[in-house]
Amino acid sequence: MKFHFNERQRFSLRKYSFGLASVLLGTAFFLSGQVASADEVNVSETLLTSVVSVSPESSTSTSESSVPRTSESKPTVADKSTLSLETADSKSTVEDKAVVTPEKAGVSSDSEKPVIESPKSEKSEASAKESSEETAKATEVKAEVAEKDDKFTDKAPAEVAEKDDKSTDKASAEARRSTRTRRATSEDKREVSNWSEFVSALKDENVSDITVNGDIVAQGDNGNTDNGRSGSVDRKTTINAPSRPVTIQGKDDNARLDLLSHTLELTGASWELNLKNLKIASANSRGPIELSRTSGSNTVTFENVTSEGSSLYGGGGNTNVVIKGNTTSTVSDSYQAANGQTQYVQRNVGQAGKSDKRRESNIHDAKSVTVAEGASLTLNRSSQGDAITLESGAKVSVKDKASLTINMNTAKQTDSARYHNAGIFMADSGTVETGKGSKLVLNTSIGQGISIGINRPGDNVTDKDRFGGYGAGNNGRKNGPSRVLIGEEGTFEFNGRDGIMMGNHSELVTGQNSKVRFENKGRGVALDFGNDSRVVFGKHSTNTFHSVGKGKNGGAPSGSYDGYNYIGLNENGKILVDDYATFRVQMDNRGDNDWDDVISLGSQNGTKSEPLFQANKGSIVDIRDDNTNYYAELISVALGNSSNTFFQFNNPFYVAFMRYTKSDSLSAGEITGKLPLSIPQGNNPQDIGHGNILYISNPSLASRNRIEFNGPASNNGSGVGTYTVYSLNKDGKDKQSREKQSSVWTNIQGGSIPIAGFKNDNPNITPADAPSVPTGSSPGGVIAKDKTYGIDPVGDNRQNIWVSNGSKINPTGVHKNVIKYVYEDGTPVKKDVIQSSEWNRTLDVSIDQEGFKKILKNSNVRNGDEFLAAYSKAKYHISDIDGDNIADTGWKEDGTNSGTYNYGTIASPKLKGYKPEILSTNVPGLEAGAQADSVSVTYDSSNAPETLIEAQAGGRTVSETYWRNIVAKSDLGVYETVVVYKKVKQKAIVKYIDTTANNKELAKDEVEGTSGEAINYSTAAMIADFVNKGYKLVEDGFTNSTADQKKFDDDENIDQEFVVRLEHDVTPVGPNNPHKPTDPINPNDPKSPKYPATDQWKKDVTSTVHYVVS
Repeated sequence: MKFHFNERQRFSLRKYSFGLASVLLGTAFFLSGQVASADEVNVSETLLTSVVSVSPESSTSTSESSVPRTSESKPTVADKSTLSLETADSKSTVEDKAVVTPEKAGVSSDSEKPVIESPKSEKSEASAKESSEETAKATEVKAEVAEKDDKFTDKAPAEVAEKDDKSTDKASAEARRSTRTRRATSEDKREVSNWSEFVSALKDENVSDITVNGDIVAQGDNGNTDNGRSGSVDRKTTINAPSRPVTIQGKDDNARLDLLSHTLELTGASWELNLKNLKIASANSRGPIELSRTSGSNTVTFENVTSEGSSLYGGGGNTNVVIKGNTTSTVSDSYQAANGQTQYVQRNVGQAGKSDKRRESNIHDAKSVTVAEGASLTLNRSSQGDAITLESGAKVSVKDKASLTINMNTAKQTDSARYHNAGIFMADSGTVETGKGSKLVLNTSIGQGISIGINRPGDNVTDKDRFGGYGAGNNGRKNGPSRVLIGEEGTFEFNGRDGIMMGNHSELVTGQNSKVRFENKGRGVALDFGNDSRVVFGKHSTNTFHSVGKGKNGGAPSGSYDGYNYIGLNENGKILVDDYATFRVQMDNRGDNDWDDVISLGSQNGTKSEPLFQANKGSIVDIRDDNTNYYAELISVALGNSSNTFFQFNNPFYVAFMRYTKSDSLSAGEITGKLPLSIPQGNNPQDIGHGNILYISNPSLASRNRIEFNGPASNNGSGVGTYTVYSLNKDGKDKQSREKQSSVWTNIQGGSIPIAGFKNDNPNITPADAPSVPTGSSPGGVIAKDKTYGIDPVGDNRQNIWVSNGSKINPTGVHKNVIKYVYEDGTPVKKDVIQSSEWNRTLDVSIDQEGFKKILKNSNVRNGDEFLAAYSKAKYHISDIDGDNIADTGWKEDGTNSGTYNYGTIASPKLKGYKPEILSTNVPGLEAGAQADSVSVTYDSSNAPETLIEAQAGGRTVSETYWRNIVAKSDLGVYETVVVYKKVKQKAIVKYIDTTANNKELAKDEVEGTSGEAINYSTAAMIADFVNKGYKLVEDGFTNSTADQKKFDDDENIDQEFVVRLEHDVTPVGPNNPHKPTDPINPNDPKSPKYPATDQWKKDVTSTVHYVVS
């Protein structure tokens, strides 16, 4: 324990409510009262008030704080008077009070305080002088510190004030800008409820957003008559304003803009018009908007618009029409206007010579029409005319997952002009394309679905014309190009008379896994293309064509060898059925329709380098026709002298050619499995003799015109590279011959078969002497080259089916990876992440011939469908058919040779106060409870469930699950990971610091909890303990915090911190505060330091006083 005597006087800087002051902790002098008669006077110096403080180490320090008094004042003398001095009992004291802490004074400890020595008696004057100098120095120190504090104090408010002023100025500026913004917003937005307000807003160049409130009806209309004069209805309201982006939208579902006979003619450069959430009516042939006088490129977008009366758009200009949301346009001869009158739509439009009852197309005179991703456009019309008429070279585009539906002739009228109305028409060239997963539906009644690059017949020509009014050969074809492109996994559906009519250089391409269906009614055709055109049925696509009624039907034949066939491509036309695609054609109710081939391919000149008809590996081709005319082939090259003309079948799954079928108008349907779902399919062959099936006009051997049934080479003797062939011949003879009419051979070698051989009764069939196998309806034994009952797909068979004994299948599959994000109560944090990967697998398969023979022996096989029914029961083994030692590739990521797919690392959303971790997962390598700031997933296809292959008799066979739907994607499973968001364990720290000892940390408590939870803590006990140890509370930073501040925050990176500030407590010691020296300073702590003894704070001193007597 240290005690300090005779130390220099100490000054302390104290901050009070009134400011900063210097306090002298000095010593008061008490002089004994006596007559000044001697040179020396004994003076008792009392350390009147000592301050005792307790250090954190529990040591006691005593600071001398007596105030010294000097005796330089001269005494007054009179008549030997006696000088009176203050007695020792006189008390000049410093009040007993606690001393302000150094922290409040801005000085960190006593050691930093100025020290003043105690005066000595023999040098009292000097001491007094020194004391005064020291006091002055101390005062200077005080002033300097005070000045700094004042500067700090003054500066801070000044800076704050300045910042506040700046903030105020900034806020004012922001307010001014906000006001300007509001003013601008007010100026560029306009709500209108009548025609004049609407026109005014459209003319105002500052307005970019017009809201239609209620019914707005045009004024000054004269369009209430239907006199048929061209232009009798059409009126214009011209908007002379600078071009700009403008949105015209409905305020609610009741918003309607009825233009009556008006169109809004806009001028200027380029407009960007958006019409949304609005009902529109117009009788004007241009529709609601005309842009023909604009000089730039325009875009008109219709979003969730319902239009009636005339066109949705027909305003011309260099204009792109965009469709969003669900938009519908209905064109009719008249509509009920909002003003209660019947509003007739302008008629007598289009090119001269057309019907005067024709109304304009739903969309016309535009550069393009785009149905945006996910959007839907429906075009309905009961009036004469097209649904979409665009300039040559234009494009109709239906984006991914979007749809376009066209419904023509909804009133089912039969006036002749409607036979040449088209769903989509472009005169010379153009494109119709659809995206992935899109849908294009054309219900075009007695007209055409799509007409591009071909002259249309006059309105007086009906379907009674043998060539549909288009003429024979390549008459009226434009050079195009004309294209219809169906996207991957897209759907195309046609219902009507003529399907797609196009000129030269045309193409129809159906995307991978797409689905195409034609339902033709009446005498029309499905596809009729000019020279140098092609049709490609994409990989894994399903393409079904069904016609009912393409025959004479009491009139002239429909079509001929030189034109207007159901599927016709003129010179150099080609058809490709690509890998694993299906192509089915079924013709019903044809009667005896002379020379009308089902598929006609023009090849009159030159030497060909590519097959005109080609079916690739794993594909299915099924063509059947009930036309009883001998010369109506299924696939025909009817005219010309070309050479090297050939049909090529490259190891297809099977190819079926059936003539003289009779389905009683029952569609066999699309082939989605190995066979159509219904077997038999209503195929009851008519009692007619044989006829041509496949035909190439030049039959000479030198022409090298041929049919190829190719297959993989047989390297292992398994019978692959061969075909099982079914043949139906009918001659009406005795029972014995009838048993020969329907035969099956199981080992016919594939290869090139010249047309010449069939024409001269010496077909190149190998092995020539192969006998047919027994069936439930035939004993078998018919030789393959038998002139009457043998194999002849050209001239002498009625039905001919080729099944590859060894082929390939290419199943496709999809795997999904799903990540769900939930709170602990199961509430979703965000939408699930759903990823998918595409897979394919190639398997070599060979038919179980012995098993198939047993099936045939026990089955009636009297026609092609009964053969197919028996075939559907046959098993396919998994075996290497081409000698590459790979019978099963296993699942491979689409387009690669990899059996794994990395979905990548998916970062979990970041939520303050929450920590993501895996709640559950079935992903290999991931574990529940693991941290999930991100989730990384890789799929290994070797873990895929096996649904394609069955184990049977020690071998592997293709499962019925696959055969039932060969176009369906296999489900390879779903990885699912659930990420749960748990509240983060937050930490709060409460620190106790000693401000007297330079903010020394005395103690620290840590409290844990979750974000948002109240911090369950109290400082009371800890503070009480420190008080007992001699500390004094300065500030309780925890208790004084707000309720929100005393909750755990959401920042896991920074711990919350609360500070409790303490300082050394002080207690006065002196005559006025007597204490027993042995008593503890802190009564509640017996171990605390003891009060100092009296002699530690009191002593006697001698002071000499000199008297001067005048």
